[in-house]
Amino acid sequence: MDIGSAPLVDPHPDPTLDLAALADRLAALRASGARPTRALDAAQARLAAGTLGACCRCGGPIERDRVLNDPTVAFCRVCRDL
Repeated sequence: MDIGSAPLVDPHPDPTLDLAALADRLAALRASGARPTRALDAAQARLAAGTLGACCRCGGPIERDRVLNDPTVAFCRVCRDL
């Protein structure tokens, strides 16, 4: 799967996600070195574009619990398992 490919629909992340809190979580992950820089950079770009929490493949929302736990996730469970 190519993370850079265009989603099948317009991306629509969960509108109830707290983007400021996710930005803080990304910063904490970056500071801790807990995630690869590439994954953090990609998540930061999605945050800036307003698509953090939207699946990079289908454009649907990524499950809220997964995004809150790890804001670097790029795919919903369905697309992740393809």
